[in-house]
Amino acid sequence: MRRHELDKHRRKLDEIRDILASMKTLAAMETHKLGRFIEAQNQMSQTIEEIAADFLYFNPGIIPETETSPFELILIIGSERGFCGDFNDKLVEQLQQRFSIQDRLRAKLIVVGSKLQPLLAENDGQNIAIRGADIADEIVTVLDSLAQVFAGYHPIDALYVLHHDEAVNDIITDKLLPPFEPPPLKTCAYT
Repeated sequence: MRRHELDKHRRKLDEIRDILASMKTLAAMETHKLGRFIEAQNQMSQTIEEIAADFLYFNPGIIPETETSPFELILIIGSERGFCGDFNDKLVEQLQQRFSIQDRLRAKLIVVGSKLQPLLAENDGQNIAIRGADIADEIVTVLDSLAQVFAGYHPIDALYVLHHDEAVNDIITDKLLPPFEPPPLKTCAYT
């Protein structure tokens, strides 16, 4: 009887090993897809920054003077399933370090990722939750959801995004709106 139970247990472990091997293969495929996606985004971003720097070099007075405005939107991009260790906790830490309690209560938080939403309960009534992407093919759906949210808050005085930056391998805060504040430091490529 004991041998029969051990054989049954071994077969279950073999099945689990096969399932884990399949999941590892799928994760490697998604990582490869995302790597290409991120590389294309980085190239596009660099091109836009170079074009903006050239444009502003020849048109330095085009950016209007802006007054300091209260925070409007803070976009926080977390994990959907929570398989990234303490990544979501680090996002919350960065949010608390970068923005005061008053700033966070005054702002509208856009929280991307189902596992991040419960960690931001301090202004839960103001948070806008968006389901994150499980696979690379779902990124377009997330971007569509974000575009719909942004359309409901026009004009946006200020937009900050907290996210993981692969270049520094850490969580950073970027100010996306208003654009070109401060103006790009690069000099024109066509002088």
